[in-house]
Amino acid sequence: MIIVGFLDAALAERFSFSFEKKPYSLSDVLEDDSAADPSLMASEAIRKKRAAAVAGKNVFYPSMWHENKAGNVSVLDYSCALRTGASYNYLLVNGIRRPTSRELLRLQGFPESYKIVLPNADVRRQTGNSVAVPMIRAVARRMDALLKKGALDAETEIA
Repeated sequence: MIIVGFLDAALAERFSFSFEKKPYSLSDVLEDDSAADPSLMASEAIRKKRAAAVAGKNVFYPSMWHENKAGNVSVLDYSCALRTGASYNYLLVNGIRRPTSRELLRLQGFPESYKIVLPNADVRRQTGNSVAVPMIRAVARRMDALLKKGALDAETEIA
């Protein structure tokens, strides 16, 4: 949830969360399964359990397989929320492996130049606590533009 507030009620009334939609493709985020560290592969038992849970569902690739707390598995063309305290296996790429550190960072909008200096478990925790960088940037830019415009309007009224 993002809450935006201004001291000036007129600015608050002018703020809008209607942003231009940007195209998104999971294939731009995910790496080839063969390039992922073998330690990220789910066990055979988990992969079989997931395959049984999606039997009869529309399975496609690339995809994120999300298992909720009730045990329901969804095959998605996007990633659900990254959760710090969630099971290590709640989110699987193509039903077979956990996301790589770079994929987790991409899902949150971090630039490719962002250096990974921690183990995957720490990156997973950090991205679960993060907000989507492009979303916060867009909200902050809109707020900044309104504040600057409000300051210009105030100067014009004084002059």
